[in-house]
Amino acid sequence: MIRTAYRFSFEPEVSMDEVENALALSTIAVESIHGEQAMMIDGKFTVLKRARTCLIDAETQLGCDLARVLAGFMSNSSGGCFRTEMVECKGQLGDMLDLYGAFV
Repeated sequence: MIRTAYRFSFEPEVSMDEVENALALSTIAVESIHGEQAMMIDGKFTVLKRARTCLIDAETQLGCDLARVLAGFMSNSSGGCFRTEMVECKGQLGDMLDLYGAFV
């Protein structure tokens, strides 16, 4: 299945543990707005530590909001040492986005 996603790529000076923590806080913020059930259904994301990336499903409003909140947290804490882009994910990455939050 092909999915559109936001891909966050992080510079080496950014700790991937920091990324995971910021994403966890972001999910709490977005869940507060959209609700727990919406997060369980539409909150699709994955962190790929070795690749130093994070993918967030961009096909729902919840995913767009999650990406915006994460970008805000990371801009504040990492000084902008990351970039974002829209990508199409297929195969294994597309399958990972079907999980409810994966940290790989």
